[in-house]
Amino acid sequence: MKLKIGGQAVIEGIMMRSKNYYALSLRRKSGVIETKIDKCLNFTKNKILSFPFLRGIVALIENLVLGTKILSYSADVYAMDYDENYKKEKEKEEKSKGFLMFFSMLGSLIFGIFLFVVLPLGITSFLKKSFSFSAFGYNIIDGIIRLIIFLLYVAFISLMKDIRRVFEYHGAEHKAVFVYENNEDLNFENSKKYSTLHPRCGTNFMFIVIMVSILVISVFRVDSFIMKFFIRILLLPIIAGISFEILRFLGNNFDKKVCRIFFYPGLCLQKLTTREPDEKELEVAFTAIKALKEAEENFEIEKETQKNENL
Repeated sequence: MKLKIGGQAVIEGIMMRSKNYYALSLRRKSGVIETKIDKCLNFTKNKILSFPFLRGIVALIENLVLGTKILSYSADVYAMDYDENYKKEKEKEEKSKGFLMFFSMLGSLIFGIFLFVVLPLGITSFLKKSFSFSAFGYNIIDGIIRLIIFLLYVAFISLMKDIRRVFEYHGAEHKAVFVYENNEDLNFENSKKYSTLHPRCGTNFMFIVIMVSILVISVFRVDSFIMKFFIRILLLPIIAGISFEILRFLGNNFDKKVCRIFFYPGLCLQKLTTREPDEKELEVAFTAIKALKEAEENFEIEKETQKNENL
């Protein structure tokens, strides 16, 4: 059974997900790889929610929820390994865990909106006072500034030691997926010939979102800063849906030269968000894929068994 696998790098680990399950493998302080397997949110099983463009919005929400959940879990595990006082503090916080996660997501959302919506808009509006440009030109400059801020943000966080480790795990995730997709044994030797840059990476999605947003937002001609802000927020689901379909199409046709040309800028961006992994980091990625395969195979066996019992 061939799975369509996606993934995410976390603190000292990697999450791999498929249609029904995700497997999160973490390297503990002891050196042991610990793996957690759980079911995925998958609302696109619903026929209505699986329609083109709508499924992109749903997938984005699912990924945000799952991403926040596993990042929080990996951070907890890491802190418990390296901070002696953290376990006691964590037990006190357990009762308010749901609220803490909610406010963590809310805080991240507010920060993201400020950094990638409010700040680019503010800079573009300031520039317009000194330079004359059309509404379309305004949106192009806004998009370019947003891209520059994104690049500066990634470059800044890459200076942090822990983030560099996450970027190494990001590279391991991509290499491991390449090995799996090419039907090779999951081992370090087979991974050496593959790149850390993968066409279906979320970094590519970010670049496509910025490009699509310039075109979609240009349809609306408004002058006030507040209206520009609200239009960008309200159009986010539409932009995400269109971007998802573009990424899906390009990913399914990556062997075609034209599609590779469109992917090139996004692949260049991945040079900032991935690093060459070592053998131990790749071992974590392979462990996650093996656990995910086993979970999906068991799911299919159980489904087939239930089907036969109902006959």
